Amino acid sequence: MPKKNTYQADDVFERPIRKRKHHVFKKIGFLFLTVILLFFVYGMADIMSNWITGKEQTSWFWFFKNNIKQEEKILYAVSLGSYATKSEAEEIARNSNVAGAGGYVYAKDQVFYVLGNIYATIEDAEKVIDGMSNAPYQTSILSITIPKVKQYDQSATTEDIAIIKETLNFMEEIYQTLYQVNIMLDTKQMTYIQGSTEVQKLVSKSNVLREKLNIQIENHLCSTTIILKTRLLEIQDNLEDVVQKLLGNIGTIYVVKYATIAHVVLWENVVQEIIGQE
Repeated sequence: MPKKNTYQADDVFERPIRKRKHHVFKKIGFLFLTVILLFFVYGMADIMSNWITGKEQTSWFWFFKNNIKQEEKILYAVSLGSYATKSEAEEIARNSNVAGAGGYVYAKDQVFYVLGNIYATIEDAEKVIDGMSNAPYQTSILSITIPKVKQYDQSATTEDIAIIKETLNFMEEIYQTLYQVNIMLDTKQMTYIQGSTEVQKLVSKSNVLREKLNIQIENHLCSTTIILKTRLLEIQDNLEDVVQKLLGNIGTIYVVKYATIAHVVLWENVVQEIIGQE
């Protein structure tokens, strides 16, 4: 009899616990399904609204639609010195051009830096500084960050997003190409004519991309595509200047270095402008 009572007591005690656990799991499952259902209903409502009003169809969920994977990128510039005024920096920049450096005056936090070149890794920048131990400059490494873009403006359509991503990727491609042309010219593995040909390919691609942006803007106004169209023209001017100088043998020792830095600064400004809309 005691064994029977013990068994019955245990049985009665365990069952409510099992039921309670099962009830919690049911609640979690119900909440999860509710969230999925709400997203589905919102998406269907968006589709119906666009169909009724004749608006161009976009992705169901604005959060996922506008979310992108443009990661932060850090580049490393070799600085030949920092100065309180722009005129001081420009004087040093002119002298550094003669020595073959880029000599780009870069302003940051009210300080003017003279940049000799810009590198993809800090190791490459350090190697350059190690080789400049006898140079009459206060050398240092300055990091330049291309920020991470988290999302586009809410008005962007699927077609807008496609051309925006293509343009941002092209900006990185320009940097990589100029960087490689720079190295090949420095090591005499490429002639100035060959260098100009490689940069001209970027100009041609830029023309195609600008035309695509024009067509997309005509179809749908989006602040980000308008920004990219304007900035891409500046970037193309920089590239065309490189082509002309390489073909004309004008300042060929430093022209690609200068253009590489100028492009990175333009790229940085474009991304900052896009982020300013978020």
